[in-house]
Amino acid sequence: MKICSIGSVTTDINSVEVADFGLDELATTGLQLVVYVNTSRCCAKEMVLTPNQTCPEHRHAPIPELDYPGKEETFRCRYGLCYLYVEGDEAKDVPFAPPKDSAQYYTVKHAIVLHPGEQYTILPNTRHWFKAGPDGAVISEFSTPSYDEYDLFTDPDEARLFYEKTGCDALAVAVGTAHGAYKSAPKLDFERLKKISEAVAAPLVLHGGSGLTDNDFRRSIENGIAKVNIFTDINCAAANAAHDAWKSGIGMTDLMPEITEAVRKETVKKIKIFTGRTV
Repeated sequence: MKICSIGSVTTDINSVEVADFGLDELATTGLQLVVYVNTSRCCAKEMVLTPNQTCPEHRHAPIPELDYPGKEETFRCRYGLCYLYVEGDEAKDVPFAPPKDSAQYYTVKHAIVLHPGEQYTILPNTRHWFKAGPDGAVISEFSTPSYDEYDLFTDPDEARLFYEKTGCDALAVAVGTAHGAYKSAPKLDFERLKKISEAVAAPLVLHGGSGLTDNDFRRSIENGIAKVNIFTDINCAAANAAHDAWKSGIGMTDLMPEITEAVRKETVKKIKIFTGRTV
């Protein structure tokens, strides 16, 4: 791999991060990278893949609590060949060749082949994966801010391996929810949730429960959720009760009973939904 041919210096090489995405299959699935800069405005990275190494399918989804629409990124090939697969019609002239043991988790088949000097821009929330050619690849990535910890991967095995490595008592999963109030109705990935539940023995936790429909809760529980985190809905119930009571002339010292009752009612409502009882 001719890293020096793209102008790397010793400090870059000493800062290389190795990512196997928790799969313990670095020779086939993973990548090596150097992050040059990652600020609130932009990000720049250099990614190095060994011959035929694959970065697994994932997407950079919106993060409502950060008011972030998802990462937009441009890949520019510097060395070797990069086979980039995104959403769209399957390319007939480029082989579809994901890792054999996890091929079922590679669902997008529209291929773009990047030679040195060629580039392609991936829009936010687009499922994609990429693979190096037989001589490996060096790829520059220029993007909006990068929040790698929020990336959504297709392969539920990553959750299983994380559980096995950490022995965590409970596992919070990313299936389409977010903290705070939603600006648009969330779309939960129940199929993904079901697969994670089947792969992981730990109880699953759903963050960002406020704003979900009753049916969302029921389907989440049916597919493995054991604990739901809710704050905003209950907080809004308290705030609305305080506002209405104050507006009706109730004094400051007498607001607390109204707030307490509103919180109680909202909590009981949620408990009834979670236990399958009629609200």
